[in-house]
Amino acid sequence: MTRYLKNQTGNILTNMIKPLSEIKPSPINEEIYSSTDQTDLELSLRELGQLEPIVINKKGNIISGHRRYFSMTRLGWSECEVRVEEYENETITLIQYNNHRTKSVSDINNEFRILQKEYKKRLGSSGTRTDLQKGKKQFDSVVKASKTIGIGTSKLKQIRSIYNYEPDLLTEIDKGNISVHQAYKNIQEKYMKDVKKGDDKDLQKNRIKKFLDKENPSVDILVSALKDKFPFSLWDYNSLEISSDKLMGKRDELIDNMNLLKKLDEKEIVIYKKLKEIQRSKFEDNDLKKISNNIYQFSDLSNSEKTLEELKSIKPTLELVEKDFKEFNILRILIHSMEWSSNPGRNLKYIVRDEKSNKYLGVITLGSDVMSIQSRDEYIGWSKENKIEMKRLNNTCIASTIVPVQPFGYNLLLGKLIACLCISERIREDWKNRYGDVLVGITTTSLYGSYSMYNSIPLWKKVGTSKGKIVIKPDDEQYLYWNDWVKKNYPDEYYHSTHSTGPKQNVINLIFRKLGIRSKQYENEQQKGVYFLNLYENSKEFLRGEIKENELVLRDKVKGGIDYVLDWWTPKAVKRYSKLKEEKSLKNEVLWYGEINSTKVESWLRSRGVYVDL
Repeated sequence: MTRYLKNQTGNILTNMIKPLSEIKPSPINEEIYSSTDQTDLELSLRELGQLEPIVINKKGNIISGHRRYFSMTRLGWSECEVRVEEYENETITLIQYNNHRTKSVSDINNEFRILQKEYKKRLGSSGTRTDLQKGKKQFDSVVKASKTIGIGTSKLKQIRSIYNYEPDLLTEIDKGNISVHQAYKNIQEKYMKDVKKGDDKDLQKNRIKKFLDKENPSVDILVSALKDKFPFSLWDYNSLEISSDKLMGKRDELIDNMNLLKKLDEKEIVIYKKLKEIQRSKFEDNDLKKISNNIYQFSDLSNSEKTLEELKSIKPTLELVEKDFKEFNILRILIHSMEWSSNPGRNLKYIVRDEKSNKYLGVITLGSDVMSIQSRDEYIGWSKENKIEMKRLNNTCIASTIVPVQPFGYNLLLGKLIACLCISERIREDWKNRYGDVLVGITTTSLYGSYSMYNSIPLWKKVGTSKGKIVIKPDDEQYLYWNDWVKKNYPDEYYHSTHSTGPKQNVINLIFRKLGIRSKQYENEQQKGVYFLNLYENSKEFLRGEIKENELVLRDKVKGGIDYVLDWWTPKAVKRYSKLKEEKSLKNEVLWYGEINSTKVESWLRSRGVYVDL
């Protein structure tokens, strides 16, 4: 069996089934990484099978997937799925593939040692770029390695200093007998010279700042030193010590949380965030059971005649949630993988039901539109004057949630049906009645990458792709604490952050800046497809301020309402179902996160090489 895919550069990737006997571990992997417990991984392979292919080169040497290979070997497997890829430097790629795994400091040190060798091969034995003229910045192997390994430069430098002076300390760190910080501190005290004092005040201040950056002393040490040096000071050192100790402790908690999140890849962070969300929600078991039992399911997916008969009887209806949000919240949180957070401003929440059975089909949420999305604004021809001064941003909204129940969504394209329901007259009326503005257009974005369920829907037009990097959002218990802290202590900066595009990201960046944490080390590249739904033939002209409300002309497809939607969707759903049934790929499992718990998530993460306590 062979499958062909394309990577981001357009190169063909080949997935195939290959005998384990034809696959060879990389000797570099054994040189770098210490052995780890693989009990959870083996359990996962037994119960779930192989979820991800092993990456090999054309010679059969493993680039990524050594733990899976050894686990499969112990389990007695004869073959596995592999993906064949070729890289310019397989050693560097091997280390990059291990970026998210939990590693000992010895592993990290070994990674750096091997990387240095590879850099010297590419850049010359001196480690300096040969093409740089005199006076220009030299190649910094530590900076380069930190990005490849996936840890901060400060921590990497500390590990290297420990290794250079007392390499045996790395073993003690791995055993948990001493922390990296304390070991580095011991090295400084024992081997490194004191900073010379300067006479100039500015110079002295800069040297003290550099010293603080380098030594990273705790607040209690600083306070103690100040007491000894300036006993005559009128400062209330005791008060400073108490408050600072608390803040430093909370800061350390935030950094630990961010370092944990940084370890997780896209799939892992979704499940982790979902667990935290459910733990916060504290739903009653009776409510969960009641709602889960009311999710629409076909009587017998294996029976084509019966399934298609039930499909053609579906008639979706929208229910605006106005007072009691418990039912909506449970449904939204437990049928969707992404973490849910209600944004400030305008909000309309809908439960989508089948009119005949009253069963749940999905949910829709609409809210205040995003201030600035370049591709959307260029498509509309929007200016700041149009959006703000003319208040035309109030005439659009963002569909922040369009979610079908499963497995209906997967088997019969229910997500496309739910997305089409945004043309409903009910939504336009509710927006007008509640907020006093005519709704002429709706924005939405894909969850992952540029491909999404909105593709090929005639009502939704793809207008481009959002680009940029975002800082990973801390867990709520961390984020809410520091959000309140910056709001209280830096009110002007907080106000500016929350009244600009991307308020949540702005606040996170503000928090990190005030705490002296480099936000860049916690950035993720994020690229999403951007889509826009024109409800009127001349929506764009209205949004640009070129015509008045009474000149708007409703689109024919929008006039068709639910009848148009069902006429378009039904044959596509039938085709999808028939294809999956023929390929024996139908899914029967209901996606429901009500039974997720920390034990299950911990075990799943360990099976992927990530060791955390939840």
